[in-house]
Amino acid sequence: MNFDGLIERYSVDFEIIPKEEGEYVGGEYVEKRGTPISSRGAIVAIPRKKIYQSGGYLTSKDLKLFVSTPLEGEGLKIRYKDSIYNVEDDNDYSEFAGVNSYILKWISAFDKGGLTNEQTE
Repeated sequence: MNFDGLIERYSVDFEIIPKEEGEYVGGEYVEKRGTPISSRGAIVAIPRKKIYQSGGYLTSKDLKLFVSTPLEGEGLKIRYKDSIYNVEDDNDYSEFAGVNSYILKWISAFDKGGLTNEQTE
């Protein structure tokens, strides 16, 4: 079974913010981010039951992302609706359903997740 049509039907725009090699500035490591890449995928809320069963790992601000092609790279962040999320928990179902799913962990508005002000605007 292939879910490409279903993913396309519920797809929304988001940006992938790739991680680049950081550097030390004044003895402190500074994370660097690449140029955001526009993409599309189905982003949905995580069911309450799954949040409760996660033992505190998931919150109501976290989301689930479904895409037809896997996201490439380590330490990716996603910008969606003026919020930044860490990409976590990759589930590759491409062999069975033609889909990859990811947990998007919400980053607090006070913790930009290593992004500069220019990268969050």
